[in-house]
Amino acid sequence: VKRENEMALRVFLSDCIERQVGPGGVIRRLQIDAAMQPAGATRELASDLSSLAPFGSGNPEPRFVLPAVRIVKADVVGGNHVRCFVAGEDGGRLKGICFRCVGEPHGNALLHSNGLPLHLTGHIRLDRWQGRENVQLIIEDVAQLS
Repeated sequence: VKRENEMALRVFLSDCIERQVGPGGVIRRLQIDAAMQPAGATRELASDLSSLAPFGSGNPEPRFVLPAVRIVKADVVGGNHVRCFVAGEDGGRLKGICFRCVGEPHGNALLHSNGLPLHLTGHIRLDRWQGRENVQLIIEDVAQLS
């Protein structure tokens, strides 16, 4: 496709997709394996989960939802990632990281939650860095409570 025809191709493809899936577009769905509060994300759980590897299409990595957690602190790391610390209704806290999300809806929600609760989904993993081992949530999706 010639560069000058790229926009026409985008419009054409968008129209074709909209006719097939409807005006609401594609609705992304996530398979959630369990719900938990931050205090439930223990080193023991993360270690047990890692023993289920290797993960792939025949063995998906377990996905958790942390409902109605509050962002205690969030900042940008590595230029394009958001690191955060969340607190649950159980009083527990957990570190989270959302990769390549700065400037995206997920990153904006984490950075600007203003104390409002969020639902977070992702994977519980051990983070080994500089000789320390901590549990963290690899954040895949963020939803605001409605």
